[in-house]
Parts: sequence; structure tokens; C-alpha cells
Amino acid sequence: MAAPFPANQIPGVLRMCDGCLGEVGTTMAPPVTLTDRDDVENLRVQTVKDEHHLRVVIHGECDFSMVHQLDRSLPRVEDDPVPLIQLDLSELTFADTATIRALASFARYARRTGHDVHTFGVHPTMARVTALLHVRDDLGLSEGSAP
Repeated sequence: MAAPFPANQIPGVLRMCDGCLGEVGTTMAPPVTLTDRDDVENLRVQTVKDEHHLRVVIHGECDFSMVHQLDRSLPRVEDDPVPLIQLDLSELTFADTATIRALASFARYARRTGHDVHTFGVHPTMARVTALLHVRDDLGLSEGSAP
């Protein structure tokens, strides 16, 4: 299961809306919830490699203002001999459509350079957005990734 979005964990909001949200961590918070700038996590990209695969873990939050930082942080894979790239989004706490498109672009490029790409740890809301943007196949998401 993907990591819950932080907005789902705001106690005051959940107490007010227990009946409308359902189980904690499974749905988005009401639209009146605001994220304090001090609560925004920094974006970090971690890579773990062995001879068979390269695992790329995205940590934190990413939106259109940080997509260039994401692009610079993603590994250069064109000359890497590993056959499989695993894109782990379980630590990604927020992603907008610009971020999703950037990740899909990275995955398409990796495929063009001879790698197989599989993405996992996708939050159900993000899985729905990938379907709407028609990038599920680009990201290597399985049919079971959608809610």
C-alpha cells in the first residue's frame, strides 16, 4: 500500500469529518486543508543499484516549481547496463501533474535506452491521475495499481 498523504493525518480535520472521510490515510483531506510552508518536505531522490536493477526512490513533495530539481536529481541511465529500473514512489508525499509528466518522461527515456521500468508505491489518487493523463503504461504501472 502506498504511503498516506500527510493531509490525511491532520487530527482536527479528521475529527470534524470522520463520517465523510472513512478510514484514516485512505482518502484525501477536505479541500479546506492548507499546507503550512514549514510542513513541506524537501524533495530527495535516492538510488540503490546492483547488477540487476536500479531502484530510484523519490522522497518528499514535488510540484511544478520543483520539477527542474527532480529532472536534475534523477539518474542518467543511458549508459547504465542494468536491465530493470524500479521507480519507488512510496515516499512521495505530494505530486502534481507536472511531476507525474516528468516521471513519465524519465520512464519513457529509460525504455528508449533499453531498460524495463516498473513503478510501485503509487498513492491511489496519483494512480487515478496517471490514468487520466494516459501515462500508466509509460510508468510501468500494473492494472492492479488503480483504485
